[in-house]
Amino acid sequence: MNKIMILILVSVIASCSSAAMKEADSLNQKTLYKNWVLSRCLAAIVDDKKQKKDAFNTASAYLEVSNLPVEYFLASETLMQQFISLEYQGSISGSFNTKKCIDLFGSKELDNLYHELTK
Repeated sequence: MNKIMILILVSVIASCSSAAMKEADSLNQKTLYKNWVLSRCLAAIVDDKKQKKDAFNTASAYLEVSNLPVEYFLASETLMQQFISLEYQGSISGSFNTKKCIDLFGSKELDNLYHELTK
């Protein structure tokens, strides 16, 4: 009975590991691309060295698991700078740089760029 339980347990663990690998392999390339752009944008707007390094590390992680050419990622830099240079105002004074990056992430412009690059 113990041998059967061990065999079942090993099979379950192996299938879970396999499923996790397949999930990572099948991540939507558009999602990886947009997450990379968001991470790079956040790296561009922060002054704190630890936060900047964290954002760059995050971008690198998305790039590593993507199947897209590096040139596709670099093509987003101009659009990112356009969003960062926008002037935002709100009911409270201060900067809204994080909002700029979030708006870029959800923008039609970024979606259009991705579709243009990948067609």
